[in-house]
Amino acid sequence: KPETPAKKADEKKEQPKSAEQPKKETPKKDEVSVGLKKTLPSGVKYEVKTVGAKEGRQATKGKKIAVRYEGRLTSGKKFDSGNLDFTCGVGEMIQGFDQGVLGMQVGERRVIYIPSHLGYGKR
Repeated sequence: KPETPAKKADEKKEQPKSAEQPKKETPKKDEVSVGLKKTLPSGVKYEVKTVGAKEGRQATKGKKIAVRYEGRLTSGKKFDSGNLDFTCGVGEMIQGFDQGVLGMQVGERRVIYIPSHLGYGKR
């Protein structure tokens, strides 16, 4: 019978600790963080300015939500502001706004960029 070489428990060589790289914490795929920028397939874009509650209520289709908003043109000129109560995702608001608030948590602040075709049109 051929002999099998004996295995030694000490054969594992350890890497020097200085060569180890610290692990970077990367946000999970659906995790919201300040500065997160996202473009939806429709062309609506948003940027998270303040993270909301990690647990709890979220704006989802069919839920009644309340938002405080400020409408501005791309020039920066303010054209409207106020408080709105509406059912999310059912067409009570302009399409771009409906899409831009979906997924928001209580306390979250976003800047939402709405293309004209999902807003008020060319006017």
